[in-house]
Parts: sequence; C-alpha cells; structure tokens
Amino acid sequence: MTDCLRTLHTVLRDPDELAAARTDIFTAWVAALVRPRRAARERLVATGAAGRRLRCPRAQKIVDQTEKDWSEKC
Repeated sequence: MTDCLRTLHTVLRDPDELAAARTDIFTAWVAALVRPRRAARERLVATGAAGRRLRCPRAQKIVDQTEKDWSEKC
C-alpha cells in the first residue's frame, strides 16, 4: 500500500509523469468501453472447500465467514 502512495505522490509532483499517467488511464478507459461486456457470472455458493484446505482453525473460520458473506451478497 505504501508503494502505491509513494508512486502516486511521485506522479503528482512531476507534470510529465502526471501527463503520462493521464494518457495511460484514458487509453485504458477507452479500451474498457470498447471491450464487449462479459456474461453474467453465476452466483457464488459457499461450499467450505477453501476452509477445509487450511490447517489453522482461525484461518478456516475467516475463510468460511468470507465465503458465507460473499455468497449472501450475490
């Protein structure tokens, strides 16, 4: 995270870097607009398989809760 912030501060201080970043962002934005839309994804259902692959009970609990939360969002 600090690398991202450091890069952002560097870009913001240098007008040439900022212009290059704007060009890159604009190019990526146009490419994303032209790209065909993806098909809708199927709903994520928590199976518990990821949690069972872990040995640490705390990590299993975190993964299981994350799967549950994501499956309820869809």
